[in-house]
Amino acid sequence: MTSGAIAAGLPAGSKVFGFRWAPGPTGLLCLVKHIQIGMGDLAAFQPGFVAINAFVARPYSVLDATGATQGNFTGNNAKLRTSFASSAGASCAIAQSGAISGGTSTLDADPFATVSGSVANVAGNPPIINGFDLWGPLPGEQLPVLANNEGFIIQATVPNTGTWQLGVCVQWDEVGPNVNQGNYQ
Repeated sequence: MTSGAIAAGLPAGSKVFGFRWAPGPTGLLCLVKHIQIGMGDLAAFQPGFVAINAFVARPYSVLDATGATQGNFTGNNAKLRTSFASSAGASCAIAQSGAISGGTSTLDADPFATVSGSVANVAGNPPIINGFDLWGPLPGEQLPVLANNEGFIIQATVPNTGTWQLGVCVQWDEVGPNVNQGNYQ
């Protein structure tokens, strides 16, 4: 998903993306395989610090959808293969022009994934974050496993001036509750 043009001056740690897993009583789990992000400024930022952080949200009983565009997981949308079933419980939302809100969740104290750096006062060139795996496990590493009403929130901290856009791509598997993740490849 790609955000709209997000205005400058968001408070530090503003929510800009949410992913919620809620398959109901099926017991299905969500294995988060990759979270890739890209970020670019449309109008020059003042020089400063940028941080993108992903926090596990548990419980996450209501998606942050105010001020957001929601993902479409019906029909063949968001599938890697036509013959796969539609998602059993994924929902997500990305910022339209500012922070998203309206959700009900409790975030972990510290992020499970982060990228940060500084930006210069030059609009659009080069991208601030270009196709970066915010979360991508190395071989043998544990994947985040989401149960019903769990998910993650991406928060952004950006300089006070400038306009920017965010792209987020999440790849996940939906599996039964008895998966032996130690052998997952």
